[in-house]
Amino acid sequence: MKAPARIAWVYLTFGLGWIFLTDLLVHGVLPPYEAVLQLVKGSLFVICSALLVYFLARRAARRLQEKEEARRREMRQTMAEVHHILRNYLNQMGLVLLEAENTPGFDKEVVALAHRLSDEAAAELNKLRPVE
Repeated sequence: MKAPARIAWVYLTFGLGWIFLTDLLVHGVLPPYEAVLQLVKGSLFVICSALLVYFLARRAARRLQEKEEARRREMRQTMAEVHHILRNYLNQMGLVLLEAENTPGFDKEVVALAHRLSDEAAAELNKLRPVE
């Protein structure tokens, strides 16, 4: 049972229980037809208000779910954009490394280290494929 229905059910059970128990107590004081009218009137109130509680809770739950879905869409979009930015950065680093390799006097160990680090970063980024 979903939360809105559970909330309405608990309210309905408690409300009807209260009315039946208190009307049984009152039944000894009032004439029988008035006690029955009290029971019907109170029961109708609890049933109607339980429906109101259910619909309000369901509407609140739907709004919360819509907000959560919007946040998830936003997160997926953000992750896709971050993935794109990091890909562009790695591509640009590749161009810088190519230029560094062709520059006389540039330390070959630094270029090799940069290649290794870029390859490792690209491998890790590939594991994080953007969420569609």
